Amino acid sequence: MNWRGTFGAVLLAGSAFTASWAASDPFDDARHHVVNKENAEALRLVDSGQFSVDQPNYEGWTLLHYAAEAGNLEMVKALLERGADATLKTKWGSTPGNVASATMIKAVLLQAVQRRQGVGPTATRPVIPTVRAPSSPARPAGTVIAKSKAPSVESKGELACNRKWKADYDLCSDTTCKMTTYRKHAQCSKTGRYW
Repeated sequence: MNWRGTFGAVLLAGSAFTASWAASDPFDDARHHVVNKENAEALRLVDSGQFSVDQPNYEGWTLLHYAAEAGNLEMVKALLERGADATLKTKWGSTPGNVASATMIKAVLLQAVQRRQGVGPTATRPVIPTVRAPSSPARPAGTVIAKSKAPSVESKGELACNRKWKADYDLCSDTTCKMTTYRKHAQCSKTGRYW
């Protein structure tokens, strides 16, 4: 084979590689557009029906997770309007509300979760008439009423794990670092050891 034949074979192989690269995954393309706040392109892919609005990647992240983390409020709202589930969790148990970077996004996601569960200010609940309990008898003067201590929401170990995780998470600037802190937090929750 002469040099022209070899060069032609290389060009054909290169064009085949380019064609296979150009036929990329629509979910991954949509994820790229969501993170870069190219909402029109992302919604075009979501609305094309090539994948489910709740399709996760190999780590369990959905487009709603990516939009929440990127601070893309408009995309979060658009995905919720298209039926995205705000309660889906990643492999590490993180919901879109857990990875949200902005308070407004967290509030929108919380409202979506409450609507889905049928609680909160936007849920419609039947009106139940209230019944007053009979009044209690008068207590003698000087009676001390013992106050009950509210049960602790988090144990000491969980509180320590959450504090360490929050401190590490706040120092992270990229997704890889954040995912590492989630893994450490999950390990700490199971074993009590953060490192």
